[in-house]
Amino acid sequence: MMYNPQLDTFICVVEAGSFSKAADKLYISPPAVIKQINSLENNLGVQLFARTHRGLVVTAAGESLYQDAKYMVNYSKYEITPVEPYTSDDLNWTNSSSRVSREHDDESLRDIALTEITPADWDSYDTVLIGA
Repeated sequence: MMYNPQLDTFICVVEAGSFSKAADKLYISPPAVIKQINSLENNLGVQLFARTHRGLVVTAAGESLYQDAKYMVNYSKYEITPVEPYTSDDLNWTNSSSRVSREHDDESLRDIALTEITPADWDSYDTVLIGA
């Protein structure tokens, strides 16, 4: 399963203990939270919460997903950033004097200093997906 923004909502519902409290924290309506959770449950084919007259109870599947979702959300947001951030002008590939154009044309300019070289727990990663 790839990262899904509904996981953020799911984590918030588990930690808040209710759809309404999660909605307040996420600044969206309770029906929007319920719709996201229902969609997530339908896509996964499992029930994540037992809805009772006393409130929500996280199911075994929900508890398992909660642990995995926290990990996925935390590590999917890791960003490699250069010490000298790129500006809009730097990224203008149609300008032959822009930073990216110069780096493209001159391989020696591609060794960019980064704020961090590797994320914490790098050795524990099995798969790394790189994208923009």
